[in-house]
Amino acid sequence: MNQRNGTATVDVTPSTTVAELTPAQVTDVTAGSCVAVRPTHDDGSGGAQVTARNVVIGTAPDGTCTAPQHARAGAVRGTVASVNGNTVVVNVTDQSGSTSQANVAIDNTTTYAKRAVATPAAITQGKCLAARGSNDSSGSLQATTVTVTPANNGKCGWH
Repeated sequence: MNQRNGTATVDVTPSTTVAELTPAQVTDVTAGSCVAVRPTHDDGSGGAQVTARNVVIGTAPDGTCTAPQHARAGAVRGTVASVNGNTVVVNVTDQSGSTSQANVAIDNTTTYAKRAVATPAAITQGKCLAARGSNDSSGSLQATTVTVTPANNGKCGWH
């Protein structure tokens, strides 16, 4: 199911992985934390450094900080090695186990969120929900993963 707006039926079972994103701030980015960085559309860095549009702090859905096999272009996921002013150095481990470092620039337009394991009780009216899974014969999504986020002025999407 690929539905961005409207109403959908999502079935959550005890085997569904539920996570909740809550607002965070730059001081939550510390050495040792796991981060997923979504870059700006055109950071103009030429690849030497990624400029962060969004930073999500916390464990990845599978419990690791390993870069996903099919990551978005420019995205960075790994363990924070250090924070030096407006630069975050991230240790990135790829699927083969090789580790490299990425420099991530942060600025006053970068947004932050914390990702935490949650229970289905986090799914409440008025919150935003992103779910992955497969549709059953009735069209309901049988969710394998669900991420809950707060609405921003009644709208869903990255804050």
